Formats: sequence, structure tokens, C-alpha cells
Amino acid sequence: REAGSRLATNVAEERPGALFSLVRTSTPGQALLAAVPSGADLPRRVREAVAPLRPSDVALDLAVLLPKLDDISATAQAADRTETYVVTDLRRRDWVARGGEPNAAFVAWLAARDPETQHVQVIDVGSRDQENVAVIDVRCADRVAIAGVPMNVVVDVKNFGRDESSPAELTVEVDGKNRSAMPVPSIAAGETARIAFVETFHVAGWHGVRAALPNDRYAVDDARSFAVEVRAASKVLVFDGAIGEAPEDAETFYLAAALEGGDGATFGIDVRVHPDHELATVPVEELARADLLLLANVARVTPEVVARIEDFARQGGGIAFWLGDQ
Repeated sequence: REAGSRLATNVAEERPGALFSLVRTSTPGQALLAAVPSGADLPRRVREAVAPLRPSDVALDLAVLLPKLDDISATAQAADRTETYVVTDLRRRDWVARGGEPNAAFVAWLAARDPETQHVQVIDVGSRDQENVAVIDVRCADRVAIAGVPMNVVVDVKNFGRDESSPAELTVEVDGKNRSAMPVPSIAAGETARIAFVETFHVAGWHGVRAALPNDRYAVDDARSFAVEVRAASKVLVFDGAIGEAPEDAETFYLAAALEGGDGATFGIDVRVHPDHELATVPVEELARADLLLLANVARVTPEVVARIEDFARQGGGIAFWLGDQ
């Protein structure tokens, strides 16, 4: 905005009567000012036009912008020379192709200029501050999140700057309420630091976690959030190959007791014990809700059961075999 205002003042003083057009690169088809005669009033008009402008995340598309500039110049048929000023932060992706070569549209447009009557000047207003540290990922590091069971959360912070970053503080917000802060060490240029912590959700359902750094010159990547579905319990299906006459005679009696916990311990595991022959008949819906199958001293399985177990594993389920005398 300041560069545009200075430019308008210079034009008003040095080129009275010139036609002045002002275009925002994100909307080149709608000029903010179109062929306005240069005079004492021009600086004020430019200041008012640029006052509400704010930087956005939109990339500069030179292939769209440059033909629009030619259209504007063509409308002023009386003009015998054209001065084009591009006020830019010189972001690399706007001016350089992926392979490192200059933007082809800009090179072609420059080549078509008449050096006697068409001049181009690029005004660099980019910040010299190259520091940019971003939160690039926030996630649950556990396979499932269970109510009442501590959940491991991982936050990845990357330094996109050219120099080592300064130590910072990561703020964590849970469900829009709870807040905690943890230190982020200095990070070498291009490297990533991993911040890990534990969070316990006591109520099943959807919950949100937001991790944020102090805002830097590029604030849009300073925070990231994720939603996690916290389940009431992790379901484990146990298939017992030797049920026995009394409950304590079962192969899985002590195993089920250990998984379920007791004396106030909360493991978040819902254990369902079935005789081994129900491997072939347990409803598909119950299998789909399970996280783990435990086969305890199961003598043999039919090809149909093998197919069911393999399909369960393909869907991400866990399987454990506890061998016995059978």
C-alpha cells in the first residue's frame, strides 16, 4: 500500500496528464482505477483504493495477469508509451517454475515489449524476515482412542526458514477449553521437531485437539487441528478352544480377567468370550466392531474360518494365537 501511494505521488508530480490504472493481481479483470488522469487528486484516490487491501494466500498467475495489462494499455489509444510497475513480495513460486527456470509467461511477455515505448519495473516489497515455523501435523499416535485411557498425541513442527529457528512455545487446546503449553526447541533449517504428550478423554464421542505456535509472518500455518473419535471401549473377541466344566477351567479365564482389569483399573477393553466353534457363526457386524481376535488353544479352523480371519486382518484388525495342548 505504501509503495503504491509513493508511486502515485511521483506520477502526479512528474507526469501530469498521464493515464493511471491500478490493478490488483488477484482480480486483474477488475481494475481498482482505470485510465484516471494524473493530477493532484491521484495520490488520494490511490490511497483510498488500496487501504482495504489485505494479503491473501492466492498465488500470482502471471499467465492471466499480463494479457489483462495489455488490454488496459490498449484502451488508452492516445498513450505513446506505457510504464508498468509490478509491486510484489517476489514470492519464488510466483516468478520461478518448478524446475528453477523463470516463469515462461513473464519471459514471453517481456520479449514482446517495445524497449523504446514499453517499460517494466518490479518493486520488491517482500519482507527480509525469512523465518517461518509451521505446525505440519497433529495426530493420535495410538490405533484407537478409548475413554478413560491415556491417548498419545504427536505434533510435528517444521522450520521452513533458512536459519535455525528460535525456541518457542506450543499451545495445546482440547475441545476449545483446556489449554497447556510446552516448549519447542530450536529447529535447524528444513528440519522437523516432534512434540509428544498424553491426553485422556473421559467421555466417549468426538473430540478436538488444536496445536498452535505464536504467529509469525505467515500465520496461516502456525496452527493445526484434528478431530478424534473416542470410543467407549476397544472390543476384543476371545475364542476359547477348551471351555471346561467350571469357569476357572476355561483356557481364557485368567486372560479375560487380566484384559478387563479390576480394583479400579481402567484398560478400556470390552472382552467377549466365545467357544471356538462360533468362529464360523459370529455375526459379521460383531466382527466389524472388533479390534482384536484372540484364539486360545483352538485345535483347528476350517477354510471358511481362515477366510473370515484373513478378511478381518485386511480390514486392519489384530489377531493373536495362544497355543495350548490342542
